[in-house]
Amino acid sequence: MHIGFAYTSLPPGFCFCDSHIAGVHFNLLMTPSSPSLKILNRNCNRLQNFSTIRNDIEGITSVKCTKKCVLNPHELNICDCRSRKIVHFVNALKNQSSTSLATLIDHLQKLHIATVQFLRKLPRIGINLNINSKYFTDGLEVAFQHLNKNFKDVDMLDLIASCALEIIDETSTYPFCDQQDKITLSMIKNETSNYLNGRPLLCCQTGLNVDSEGCPELQNEAANCKLNLEQVGSNTIIWRETYPNHTAIAECSQYFDSTVNGDVSRLCRLAHRNTYQWSPTYTCHCFSVLVAEVQERLTRSYAKNYSINYLNVMASFLHEHQGDTPGKNLTITSLQIIYDITLARKETNDTEGYGNLTNCLLRTSAAILQQDISHTGTTCPIQKMQHNWLSQAFYHLAVLSIGQLTTERLLGPASQFNYTSRNYSLLILNELHQYNNSCVEIGAAVPPASKNDTITYNSSINVLGTGTGNGTDGDEIVLFYIGIVGFSLSLFGSLIMMVLYAGLRSLPAGICVVTYFAWPMAYLDTPSGQVDLRNAILLLPLLGLCWFPALFLPIKNDQVADYIFTILVSLQGFQVFLFHGVLDRQISVNFRERKFRPNLIGRFLKNLLPKHQHFGSSATSRYRSGVISTSRDFVFNSEFDLDCQHMGIANPNSQI
Repeated sequence: MHIGFAYTSLPPGFCFCDSHIAGVHFNLLMTPSSPSLKILNRNCNRLQNFSTIRNDIEGITSVKCTKKCVLNPHELNICDCRSRKIVHFVNALKNQSSTSLATLIDHLQKLHIATVQFLRKLPRIGINLNINSKYFTDGLEVAFQHLNKNFKDVDMLDLIASCALEIIDETSTYPFCDQQDKITLSMIKNETSNYLNGRPLLCCQTGLNVDSEGCPELQNEAANCKLNLEQVGSNTIIWRETYPNHTAIAECSQYFDSTVNGDVSRLCRLAHRNTYQWSPTYTCHCFSVLVAEVQERLTRSYAKNYSINYLNVMASFLHEHQGDTPGKNLTITSLQIIYDITLARKETNDTEGYGNLTNCLLRTSAAILQQDISHTGTTCPIQKMQHNWLSQAFYHLAVLSIGQLTTERLLGPASQFNYTSRNYSLLILNELHQYNNSCVEIGAAVPPASKNDTITYNSSINVLGTGTGNGTDGDEIVLFYIGIVGFSLSLFGSLIMMVLYAGLRSLPAGICVVTYFAWPMAYLDTPSGQVDLRNAILLLPLLGLCWFPALFLPIKNDQVADYIFTILVSLQGFQVFLFHGVLDRQISVNFRERKFRPNLIGRFLKNLLPKHQHFGSSATSRYRSGVISTSRDFVFNSEFDLDCQHMGIANPNSQI
């Protein structure tokens, strides 16, 4: 550099500022009337090193010229020098604060590269010049805000935090033009480190864990497949940096949704000379969880005994979820099993169910064949043998659904048929419009399989009262709460009954049964005939007659049966408590007279009730006299006499 000096030829009081600083020539003539300090300005893109990236640098650099024409190179001011790329990516972050995390990471990665390039091109004059950090500080504040409001995609948020810390570390060795920026960046660094909470740092450009040697230099990445963010619907997959001829793996649930398992992969392959790029995503190893459950049910030893209704459900799940993944191997295998069982069930009495089943299998095979010949939505064409089998099954299922003659008219002879055009499906499906048969409705989960072939569809009994598919959504909610209230009352009543039976001296069933067979007239000569009749009526809930309305539940739109059934079934326990507890004369008498068994529950009930003196009937007196008597026979006889009176019968011992 050339330090300024005074020219001897100039008049007194005149001097000339003349110096080369960082490759830029600063010169100015100072006169006696000039101010004591003059600022000399030049374009930033003329500075040494900046000139190599001239198109990216903007702003004005300046230096001071004193009255004595002295220029101090250490006072070179580059606070107004800035990178257009940095400004662009920071503005993108600020203006798209609600954008997706994938886009945010992309902006941060580019901001990181632009920051590194800018810092490495700074003028070298022996000291580090102050830099303007306002621009990337604003961008990092936007990234930091995302860490506080999104907690789902942990991997992506960790990458955002790591990129922010890497940018901050790149600038930490330089003095800032504004000290407030230094405070702000220090706060962001501390809070971001706290967010990571000990989780490993990731390299911003590769997405890999930072090793002992740190992150690779940017200029050494040319031969690698760099980190790539693939947006699939609302999901984003992070493909981390991968070396040539290596494969990166991600989960299918990220690529599709949570009902799909398996792995997706991408290969880092040679594209051009010394240039590598990512291959398309390979998804053929993904499989539907629901289709896998269907296949598991169908491979059980007793699957051949499944009812037509249950096979309909399995076929409907295949039809609904065959498009969940591009790979069709699992679906085709399951379809073959149902197809074989269907052929064995041809002579069935359930003609409607059989028609639905064959129709549903036909629609599923048509959908798979259409995708196979057109490769629509799939990169996984099925094997030739699978295609041939599907083609034959499609033809045969069409015969079962619409008849031999109609099928031959539309598709030609079976011996010459091969599915080569989606028009075949259109012809068959158009013909099916005049039939009512179709796939049945399914829920969100595959129903369990039964070894005894007891599974039926749309006629199962739901004892919780959540509906059987007959009513509206409002009916479903009402029935659910009716069931909850009824079962709660039944549970409460059952508990009270157990406590009463455990604590009261009542229902000498064994003695009365022996007495009845020894002396039947003891029951017939008393008013107990009415009591037996009454008890028989009260036993009706226990005999299961409340399930009678269940016979009408399969009837479509029969909400009355739904309500009657739910109310009666849910209140079974409460009916037992009401009729055999509250309204039972023997229990009520023993309860009023505080006649409890000498056990823990009896003592608890006895202490629970208020104590008062009884002035009872002669029967009560006889009972008490019998209890306190020292004669064991008399005690037995008096207690038995009272118990039988409560049952409405005569004590045979009193006749002796």
